[in-house]
Amino acid sequence: MFDQSVKISRTAWGFLFLLLVMSYATINPFATFCAILFLPISVKLLYRRNEPPVLFLAVFLQWLQVSIKIFYADIFYLDFPTGFEYPDHVQQAYYSSLVGLLFLSLGIFVVVRKTPVCDLHKLRDIARNYSVRKITIIYVLAIFLTPVLLKFGSMAGGIQQFIIKIVDLKWSLLFIFYLIVFLKQESKRVFYIIVAFEVILSFTGYFSSFKDYFLALGLGFLMLHQHLRFRQVFIMIIGSIILLNLFIVWTYIKPQYRKYLTHGQMSQRVDVGSSEALSKVAELASKMDTASYRQGTVMLLERISYIDYYSAAITYVPASLPYERGKLWFAAMTNIFMPRILFPNKPVLDDSKRLNKYTGLNLAGADKGTSVSLGYMAETYVDFGPWLMFIPIFLFGLLIGFMFNYIVRSILWGYAFLMPLFFSLNVFEVSLDKLAGGILSFFIVMWILNKWRVPELLDRFLIKRNAR
Repeated sequence: MFDQSVKISRTAWGFLFLLLVMSYATINPFATFCAILFLPISVKLLYRRNEPPVLFLAVFLQWLQVSIKIFYADIFYLDFPTGFEYPDHVQQAYYSSLVGLLFLSLGIFVVVRKTPVCDLHKLRDIARNYSVRKITIIYVLAIFLTPVLLKFGSMAGGIQQFIIKIVDLKWSLLFIFYLIVFLKQESKRVFYIIVAFEVILSFTGYFSSFKDYFLALGLGFLMLHQHLRFRQVFIMIIGSIILLNLFIVWTYIKPQYRKYLTHGQMSQRVDVGSSEALSKVAELASKMDTASYRQGTVMLLERISYIDYYSAAITYVPASLPYERGKLWFAAMTNIFMPRILFPNKPVLDDSKRLNKYTGLNLAGADKGTSVSLGYMAETYVDFGPWLMFIPIFLFGLLIGFMFNYIVRSILWGYAFLMPLFFSLNVFEVSLDKLAGGILSFFIVMWILNKWRVPELLDRFLIKRNAR
């Protein structure tokens, strides 16, 4: 059944057993036990040999958003619900979210369990025929083309979702760029310079995508290093420490920085140049002290954890509002087929408005330049209730599995094209409309790319002439 999955070593099993035993010495024993137990289950279901662990890492990051406050509460000896603003049903929200992620993983596994894994030897042979110079040129062109496409997408109305998914293909190019450079051991310095330039530049916008570079490169790293030795583990630890510190600093300075970018206006429009923005980032970061760092750490913890609003929704639905009986899922799956150019009266998506409706809260929305979503798991609860909600989650996992199989038909580009799918799946707080719409939009983009034989055209350009 698990022939395609990675093997968990005896050492890892022993460490896991030790953690499970230790969980019963914590203040939240059963909740901690469940959080730890979920990890090996998800590894066996989703972490496939010889491939970038796209499915596993996406679900792992969601698990982190569900479980992080359990470990925080254990460390500081706190009762789990006391760490939440809406604690009344937070335990139900927590266990329901874990079970939901399990059903999502099972749905994916049912479809992909017999899909052949990547032949790494064949992949290495193919990648060695690629021209590093040409992939570098294509990636640099993608860097300059991205803001143009995003600008066009903001004015494109009904096709904006598709434009965004085309832009997301840049992550596929970065993945290919990484694989070719490190398989051939060529132009690594150029690669480092380009990526460092992009990470720095990512801090000039209202939203920063610096973490996405770490995640995309981490997936490539884990694909090329199936058996981690001390050196690889050390590199991963250093990378994780750098990412964590960037997260803490960014989380702390973000409120002041965004006010500077927008000149205090309630919008997400950036009104300063890149050099001024970077100077402000450096200025704010340099003023941080130990107390600021601690505050940033707590702010980051609050930002990552995302079951608070789910708890509020359980309190409000069905006590004050009835279950929607599938209305939200139906709208999410059909909105993508209703472009605004043909359906001008289609309601504008406002995550905060939906959250307020199903929680009874009064959080700021789009009119104040902000957006807070309820999250797809909580919306599924609102739709179907505490038990039936796992059926659509499982079915959605089947859909993701079918998409995975469709995308990976090409041995090199297939795994690269998994990157946009990963970035659609790795966030627990994403709304149903954005989750389903984003994934279906990307599937349509992938169908068009395969129909037009774009991967083959890219191969013709990138493969060196003497290797054809």
